[in-house]
Amino acid sequence: MIRIDRVLVPEWLLHRWILVAYKIPPLLDGWRREIYEIAPDEKFQAVVDQYLEVALAGGELPDTIAPAILNLANDVMSGREVTIRAGDYISIMGFAKGMQR
Repeated sequence: MIRIDRVLVPEWLLHRWILVAYKIPPLLDGWRREIYEIAPDEKFQAVVDQYLEVALAGGELPDTIAPAILNLANDVMSGREVTIRAGDYISIMGFAKGMQR
């Protein structure tokens, strides 16, 4: 089991969420480089464990989370620290919520 301990979220996203929600690009001088770390919950970790194992074994992944899981598998196979980006986190959490229904 590979433990994911952080999700990278740019600071400007937290303070200017409306720009993201309505797809308004920020001004170049408004970009900030600060990164916040958020610990994922157990539901997220369970989905990642399940599908990361499938990806590493060469199995087939659901289309909605395939890019996110393959990014994680690439980190694992290349020996880098496993860090998930905010967009990948959102797609995996949306998939996990859909599984509960």
